[in-house]
Amino acid sequence: MRYFFVAKHMLSQTEKNLDSGEKNSVFEVTISEFIQLIRNDELHYNIPCIEKMLLKYGDEKVVDLFNNPENYIFEE
Repeated sequence: MRYFFVAKHMLSQTEKNLDSGEKNSVFEVTISEFIQLIRNDELHYNIPCIEKMLLKYGDEKVVDLFNNPENYIFEE
């Protein structure tokens, strides 16, 4: 399984306590840089949900979604 998390205003990072065989990486990029990584296929795996959002709404709206998630309604 692969998971991807986005954090805003992260102040610090604690020591990792990984399970056997677990690997993870933490790196800081702006939302615009993140979108460029997706568009240039530079991530180790694709993120279909973000790719679909970019196609449907465009870069500007996706950046706004990440910067202001409180302005959007998410349905399960």
